[in-house]
Amino acid sequence: MPAMAGVISTTRRIGIVTPIEGQASAAKAKWEADGFSVKIAVCSPYGDDEVESAAAQLADPDLEIVILDGMSFGPAMRDRFAKLTGRPTLLVQTLVARIAGELIGG
Repeated sequence: MPAMAGVISTTRRIGIVTPIEGQASAAKAKWEADGFSVKIAVCSPYGDDEVESAAAQLADPDLEIVILDGMSFGPAMRDRFAKLTGRPTLLVQTLVARIAGELIGG
């Protein structure tokens, strides 16, 4: 995922959405170790309660992309973050599935 994000984000300034508060510091460390400047927001993929707050944290004009870094985030959540942040939003779930499909010839 970091290699894909690096191709898309030339400035390497990204927003990461993690589903659990306890994963935020590890996610930040992981992405920063790969050379990214990271802003983290926490949002459960199972409800709408946190979406607007998390998106507001990532509506930073310096961020190039937002990455929903959890397999439980779906396309509707991606579309919502893209609309609220005004940034292209990547869905880990979709990228993993497409890469797996390419590997198995599907």
